[in-house]
Amino acid sequence: MKIAALSAAVIMAFTLTGCGEKTSVDIDVSSEKYVGNELPHTVHSLEVTLEAQGKIPDKIRYFGDKNCDDEMLKKLKEEGALEEDSKAVECIGYEVDYHYSKNPIVMLRGTLGGKYDTDKHEGTQFWFAREKDGEWECVSSETVILE
Repeated sequence: MKIAALSAAVIMAFTLTGCGEKTSVDIDVSSEKYVGNELPHTVHSLEVTLEAQGKIPDKIRYFGDKNCDDEMLKKLKEEGALEEDSKAVECIGYEVDYHYSKNPIVMLRGTLGGKYDTDKHEGTQFWFAREKDGEWECVSSETVILE
Protein backbone atom coordinates (compact mmCIF):
# COMPACT_ATOMS: atom_id res chain seq x y z
CA MET A 1 0.00 0.00 0.00
CA LYS A 2 2.83 2.40 0.88
CA ILE A 3 4.55 1.63 -2.41
CA ALA A 4 1.38 2.43 -4.36
CA ALA A 5 0.90 5.73 -2.51
CA LEU A 6 4.55 6.65 -3.00
CA SER A 7 4.37 5.76 -6.70
CA ALA A 8 1.24 7.87 -7.13
CA ALA A 9 2.92 10.83 -5.40
CA VAL A 10 6.01 10.54 -7.61
CA ILE A 11 3.89 10.34 -10.77
CA MET A 12 1.82 13.36 -9.71
CA ALA A 13 4.93 15.40 -8.91
CA PHE A 14 6.52 14.44 -12.23
CA THR A 15 3.36 15.29 -14.15
CA LEU A 16 3.08 18.72 -12.55
CA THR A 17 6.70 19.60 -13.29
CA GLY A 18 6.73 22.01 -16.18
CA CYS A 19 3.01 22.72 -16.06
CA GLY A 20 2.21 26.30 -16.78
CA GLU A 21 5.58 26.79 -18.44
CA LYS A 22 5.42 30.35 -19.70
CA THR A 23 8.45 32.30 -20.65
CA SER A 24 8.60 35.81 -21.94
CA VAL A 25 9.27 36.00 -25.64
CA ASP A 26 11.65 38.63 -26.99
CA ILE A 27 9.74 40.07 -29.96
CA ASP A 28 11.29 42.52 -32.43
CA VAL A 29 8.74 43.55 -35.05
CA SER A 30 9.31 47.20 -35.91
CA SER A 31 8.04 48.16 -39.36
CA GLU A 32 7.13 51.18 -41.43
CA LYS A 33 5.32 49.08 -44.04
CA TYR A 34 3.00 47.22 -41.67
CA VAL A 35 1.48 49.66 -39.21
CA GLY A 36 -1.84 47.91 -38.57
CA ASN A 37 -2.39 44.57 -36.92
CA GLU A 38 -0.51 42.54 -39.55
CA LEU A 39 2.61 41.89 -37.47
CA PRO A 40 0.86 41.26 -34.12
CA HIS A 41 -1.63 38.96 -35.89
CA THR A 42 1.05 36.88 -37.61
CA VAL A 43 3.22 36.75 -34.46
CA HIS A 44 0.24 35.45 -32.47
CA SER A 45 -0.52 32.87 -35.17
CA LEU A 46 3.13 31.80 -35.13
CA GLU A 47 3.17 31.45 -31.33
CA VAL A 48 -0.03 29.37 -31.37
CA THR A 49 1.37 27.11 -34.11
CA LEU A 50 4.68 26.60 -32.29
CA GLU A 51 3.06 25.92 -28.92
CA ALA A 52 0.71 23.37 -30.53
CA GLN A 53 3.86 21.53 -31.64
CA GLY A 54 5.36 21.67 -28.14
CA LYS A 55 7.80 24.41 -29.17
CA ILE A 56 8.29 27.42 -26.90
CA PRO A 57 9.45 30.56 -28.74
CA ASP A 58 12.31 32.46 -27.11
CA LYS A 59 12.82 35.18 -29.69
CA ILE A 60 10.87 36.33 -32.75
CA ARG A 61 12.49 38.80 -35.14
CA TYR A 62 10.79 40.35 -38.17
CA PHE A 63 13.12 40.21 -41.19
CA GLY A 64 12.29 43.80 -42.00
CA ASP A 65 10.42 45.67 -44.67
CA LYS A 66 13.26 45.42 -47.20
CA ASN A 67 13.04 41.60 -47.18
CA CYS A 68 9.29 41.45 -47.70
CA ASP A 69 8.86 42.54 -51.30
CA ASP A 70 8.10 41.21 -54.80
CA GLU A 71 11.55 39.61 -55.01
CA MET A 72 10.85 37.61 -51.86
CA LEU A 73 7.45 36.51 -53.21
CA LYS A 74 9.29 35.26 -56.30
CA LYS A 75 11.82 33.43 -54.13
CA LEU A 76 9.02 31.86 -52.06
CA LYS A 77 7.60 30.48 -55.33
CA GLU A 78 11.03 29.24 -56.46
CA GLU A 79 11.54 27.43 -53.14
CA GLY A 80 8.09 25.83 -53.32
CA ALA A 81 6.63 27.69 -50.35
CA LEU A 82 4.09 29.31 -52.68
CA GLU A 83 2.45 27.72 -55.71
CA GLU A 84 3.63 29.12 -59.05
CA ASP A 85 0.12 30.44 -59.74
CA SER A 86 -0.22 31.99 -56.27
CA LYS A 87 -1.83 35.41 -56.23
CA ALA A 88 -0.01 36.45 -53.04
CA VAL A 89 0.92 40.13 -53.09
CA GLU A 90 2.50 40.51 -49.64
CA CYS A 91 4.75 38.50 -47.38
CA ILE A 92 6.07 38.69 -43.84
CA GLY A 93 9.10 36.76 -42.65
CA TYR A 94 10.33 35.94 -39.16
CA GLU A 95 13.46 34.42 -37.71
CA VAL A 96 12.58 32.42 -34.61
CA ASP A 97 14.60 30.90 -31.77
CA TYR A 98 12.75 28.23 -29.82
CA HIS A 99 13.13 25.24 -27.53
CA TYR A 100 10.84 22.30 -26.85
CA SER A 101 8.58 22.37 -23.83
CA LYS A 102 9.83 20.59 -20.73
CA ASN A 103 6.30 19.58 -19.80
CA PRO A 104 6.52 15.78 -19.28
CA ILE A 105 3.39 15.12 -21.31
CA VAL A 106 4.74 17.11 -24.26
CA MET A 107 8.13 15.41 -23.88
CA LEU A 108 6.57 11.95 -23.91
CA ARG A 109 4.32 12.74 -26.88
CA GLY A 110 7.27 14.19 -28.81
CA THR A 111 9.54 11.27 -27.98
CA LEU A 112 6.94 8.75 -29.10
CA GLY A 113 6.47 10.74 -32.30
CA GLY A 114 10.23 10.89 -32.84
CA LYS A 115 10.26 14.70 -32.87
CA TYR A 116 11.43 15.68 -29.39
CA ASP A 117 14.87 17.01 -28.70
CA THR A 118 16.49 19.11 -26.02
CA ASP A 119 18.38 21.44 -28.33
CA LYS A 120 17.69 25.13 -28.63
CA HIS A 121 16.80 25.95 -32.23
CA GLU A 122 18.03 29.30 -33.50
CA GLY A 123 17.44 31.17 -36.73
CA THR A 124 14.47 29.13 -37.87
CA GLN A 125 12.49 30.89 -40.60
CA PHE A 126 8.73 31.23 -40.89
CA TRP A 127 7.05 33.03 -43.80
CA PHE A 128 3.50 34.30 -44.14
CA ALA A 129 1.82 35.47 -47.35
CA ARG A 130 -1.55 36.82 -48.36
CA GLU A 131 -3.50 37.74 -51.44
CA LYS A 132 -4.88 41.23 -51.85
CA ASP A 133 -7.22 41.90 -48.90
CA GLY A 134 -6.84 38.24 -47.88
CA GLU A 135 -5.92 36.53 -44.63
CA TRP A 136 -2.31 35.90 -43.65
CA GLU A 137 -1.30 32.27 -44.06
CA CYS A 138 1.90 30.56 -42.92
CA VAL A 139 3.39 29.27 -46.17
CA SER A 140 6.80 28.10 -45.02
CA SER A 141 8.00 26.83 -41.70
CA GLU A 142 11.55 26.00 -40.78
CA THR A 143 12.76 26.09 -44.39
CA VAL A 144 15.65 28.46 -45.04
CA ILE A 145 14.42 30.92 -47.66
CA LEU A 146 16.43 34.03 -46.84
CA GLU A 147 20.18 33.44 -46.76
